[in-house]
This record gives sequence, structure tokens and C-alpha cells, in this order.
Amino acid sequence: MLEERNLYIKLQQDFEAFKAKHQKCAEPPPSPKPPVPAVSTIKLEAEIEKMQGLLIEKELEMASRDKAYEELLDKYKMIKEKFDKKFISTQSPKRERVRKSQTHNKKLRRKAVDPVGGMVVEAASSGQSDSDADSLSSLAMMKLNGALECENSSEVNEPQSELSEMDKEVLSNDSNEGGPAPLETSAPAERKDIPPAERKKFFSTSISDGSMKVASKPLFASRPPQKKVEKVENDMVMFSKNFQMQMKGGTMDKIIERCTSESNPENSFVDTFLLTYRTFISSSDLLEKLLNRYNVGESPGLEAEEKESRKIIRLRVANFIKRWLTQHFHDFDDNPAALNRMREIVDQTYLVADPSLGRSIIAMMDNEKSKKVEREMCLDEAPKPLMPKGDTFDDFEALELARQLCLYEQSIFRSIHMKECLNQGWNSKTNEKKMELSPNVTRMIRHFNDVSFWVSQTILQQKKVEGRFKVMKKFIKVIKFSREFNNFNLIQEVLAAFGGAAVFRLKKTWQRLEKEKKWFDEYLNLKAMMAQDGNFKVFRNVLKVSNPPCLPYLGIFLTDLTFIEDGNPNILPVEGGRDDIINFEKMRKVSVVIEKILLYQQQLYNFAKVDPIYKFVEALNQNYGKMTEAELYKLSLEAEPRDG
Repeated sequence: MLEERNLYIKLQQDFEAFKAKHQKCAEPPPSPKPPVPAVSTIKLEAEIEKMQGLLIEKELEMASRDKAYEELLDKYKMIKEKFDKKFISTQSPKRERVRKSQTHNKKLRRKAVDPVGGMVVEAASSGQSDSDADSLSSLAMMKLNGALECENSSEVNEPQSELSEMDKEVLSNDSNEGGPAPLETSAPAERKDIPPAERKKFFSTSISDGSMKVASKPLFASRPPQKKVEKVENDMVMFSKNFQMQMKGGTMDKIIERCTSESNPENSFVDTFLLTYRTFISSSDLLEKLLNRYNVGESPGLEAEEKESRKIIRLRVANFIKRWLTQHFHDFDDNPAALNRMREIVDQTYLVADPSLGRSIIAMMDNEKSKKVEREMCLDEAPKPLMPKGDTFDDFEALELARQLCLYEQSIFRSIHMKECLNQGWNSKTNEKKMELSPNVTRMIRHFNDVSFWVSQTILQQKKVEGRFKVMKKFIKVIKFSREFNNFNLIQEVLAAFGGAAVFRLKKTWQRLEKEKKWFDEYLNLKAMMAQDGNFKVFRNVLKVSNPPCLPYLGIFLTDLTFIEDGNPNILPVEGGRDDIINFEKMRKVSVVIEKILLYQQQLYNFAKVDPIYKFVEALNQNYGKMTEAELYKLSLEAEPRDG
């Protein structure tokens, strides 16, 4: 037993030794340290010398800059000293003290008491003279219930806290030494407590409320925008566009000279002038200007080159007259005296110098009216009309009603003369002036309102919801056909009636219309097309791709013309204060809008006139145009009273 025990112990010791040896072999050997590279002393010394050289160069460069800066500073101080001696010596000592303390005074603040809520606020201090010592003007920025308000009063009523000693000293110094001029303020007003509900935000559209007054001038008044003054050369103002020199403005003689130039005639320039010249000159005076242009350089002993140039100018004048007759003959429809004067000029000039050219102009004058009638003829056969059973709205088919409205509205639209689009004649103060300057534009506007009132009244005259629904459904059918005919003006007339307060509030009627998904969706689509978002962006895009015949909504063109007229002067501000330089660039912008109107006047609707419906449309003003908005709203309340 003892031998076995000793053998067991020996075996256990051998096992432990073997285990320790095995674990030592399993451990990874330690990684050897990288050898330290030998450093070259010669290389290191060379790098150090190189860096020292660079540092020396930088120090020398900075020293030279400092020297140049000191020289410039000394020069500035010398010039400033000379200026101060020359300028300040002419000022009084009092003025000099004000100038020196101006920057310091701006930073100082004084405390004022809010007369409304007793709240202490800060305002910019301003110097006052002795005469104004009793009435200190202040501008306080007040925060009332989270909203900012601005107040500028000539005195502070019932102060609830005294000014600090430092503030009093500042004010007394300003009044004694003379500070900057006080701000102009509005007249003093008795202050009252303002309810929180009536307090308005600072810089809102309307800040005045009862006793509240807004400062007549801001604390820091910005300099008003300066008008650009153009440079005049040879009675013209030129500018470059697309690498070409174009006329921005000029005298009337220079504009006519450019229209009849012997070197570079521009048809677009002539067309722009013929569309807009009535703003600056009458037809009769323009004829006299053309006669002067025809006789330019009329003197004996001209060289051959000068004679050739004069011949070309006379040919250009003849082309101008022909273009005037063919495209704008309506200038002479209501002015026979101008037409007779043109015939006299042609007899005296072209019939003598160039008889064939003179005879062609005379023939054009005689035949223009007949040519106009030929252009208005329609070659396609009109669709068969739908004759009504009676002469009331219920007897008319929606399709035929849309056709007759197209015919009537186009007759007004095509009567609009280009001169009616100038100078905002439709915006005149009196009806007589409107009819004198823009008769057909005014007729178009009135017809628009008459149709809208007629649509509203026809809907509101129905006592029951079902009756109102049927009328609205029929009008949606009418504008659906109008969309097919490209009569956008009629669409806008009906939509204006639907969006009016009297019709829009008919909750039960609209709920009934929403159940007819087909017609309600049609209404929503047309409404989206004529939306005013982005200045009628969607409608303008639709109009670009619409084929004639087409009747656009006239309101967008009148809006464009209004913005152009208000934003651009007729006469350019130029050096020397001259008032004879016409703003031709404005004429270009106006002509672009007028050309769009003329474009849609060319092609007629090919519909047969149905007298019962056409006469009904003509009489809308007499039968439906006299009701006011208040009377329509009263009918609306009778149809659907307010809830509760």
C-alpha cells in the first residue's frame, strides 16, 4: 500500500510539471522591439539651419509690413490733422463739442415709463433744446402681452417713476451743449388704456387704434431709393441686350428717325411704336412728323451719296405709312380729318416724286375697309343651333346658351381698340371718363359683373334646395361647354358668382351639389384652372396652348397693364433734368400685352345667332345688373337663414 501511494504522488508531480511546461510553450513569444534607426547628425543640422532661415525671412517680411503700416498711419494722421484744422476752425466751439460727444450720446439710454401699463422700458435718447425742455419727445418700444407696439408721443403723461440721476445729467448736458435735432413726432394725444384684445403687433398694417399713434418718422430713417438717372447721347438713351444696342428712350423725333432709318430698319420697333404712340402724340401730329422726316436733307447741291440716303429714307416713310394703314386703320375710323390729311401728304410727295408708289398708298387707303370685311368671313359651316321653346332661362339648352354668350362677349372683346389699353382709362374716377377713354373695356367689365349678378340672382330666386341645385348644375354645364369653346371669360364670370358671399354661404345647396360627384368635380377642376395663385399661373399656361377662336379672361391683361403703368414712368429721368426723353422700354412692355389681346381678336366663333337667347343676353344689364350685393345677400338669408 505504501509503495502504491508513493507511486501515485510521483505520477501527480510529473503531471503538474508537464502541465506547467505545456502552458509556457502555448504562450506567444514577446514581440521584439523595433530597432531605433540611426540618426544622421549632418542631416538634422541642415534641417535646423533651413528652418532658421525661413524664420528670419518671415521676421523681415513682417517688419517691412509694420514699417509700411506705420508710414501709412502717419500719413493718414497728418491728412486728418490738416482737415480738422481747416474744417473745425470754421465751426463754433458748441458745434465741436456736439460732434465729439455724438457717438457717446447715441449709446446712452434713458428710462421712460409706459403710460399704458406702468411698465418701465428703454428708449433711445435724443438731445433737446432749451425751448423743448418741458416737452421731451420719446420713442418707446413696449412689450404688451407678448406683442410689440411702437409709440411716438410728444410728452409722457403721468410718469410713475423718476429718471435716474445719471439720465438727468445726460439730458441736461444735451440740452445745454446742443445735441442732434429731435425726431419729428405726431401731435400729442391723450392716452387711454387699451384692452389686450385690441393691441396690435409692431409694424403691422394698421397700428393706430384709438389714442394710439404711430411715429411719423422711424427712429432710423432709411435713405429713400434714388431714381436712376440715365445718360443722354444724341437725344437718345441706349442699352445693350443680347449683344445688340437698343433704344431705351429718346425724343419723339429720334424715335421716328429710328422707325424710318436708312441703315437698320426694325419691324418690331415700328410695331411697338404703332401700338403705343397714342400715349405721347396724336395721329394728326404724327403725320406732320412723318412729313418732316420725308423732307429731311431737302437742299440743292446734294452729293450722290446723300441723294441715295434721302431716297432710302423716303422709301422707309412709305413703308411706315403702309404698315400703319394695314395694321392700324382703325386710327382713322373715328378721325376722318387725319385720313384726309394723309391723302394730301401723299398727293404732295409720293405722287410727285414716285407716282407708282403714291398710287399704291392711295389704293390701300380706299380698299382697307373692304379687306377688313373679307378677313372677318368664316369659311366653315356653323353647327346647327338648338332653338329654345321659350325666352326664359329654363327654356334654354346649356350648350346653346354657352354659344350665344360666346358670340356676344366676343363682339365686345373684338371692339376693344388698342388705344383703350393705354394710360389705364378703365380706372378713371368717373363713368363718363371711362367711356371716353376705354369704352369697350368698360363695357366688357360691366358685362362681366352683369353675368355674375345674373347667375347669383337666378340661383337665389329658387326657394328650395333642389331648385337651387338644378340651377347651379346647369351653369356648371354652361362653363363646361365654354371650356370646350375656350371662352375663359365666361368661366370666370360664373365662378365669380359661385364664390360670392351670397351663394357661397348656401351650405345645404353645396352639400346637395357634392352628392353629384361628376358635376362637382367638374366645378372643382375649372375652379383650379382659374385660380389666382401665382398671378393666374395655371390659366396662363392653359391659355398659351389654346387654339383660336379663344376668348381670354380680360382681367389678367388689365392687371398686367396696371402694374406696367404704375411701375414705369412715361418720361425717363435723365441728366440735366430733361422732360422730353420718352421711355421706349415701357412702350415695349405695354405692346407685349396689347399684342396678346390683338391675337385673340383675329378669329371669330362660327356659331349661328339665335335671337331669343342673344337678345336675352343683351338685356342682362337691364334685367339683372341693378341689384346690389346687399340685396343679393338678403335673398341668400331668405333662402337659407342662419343656423340658430
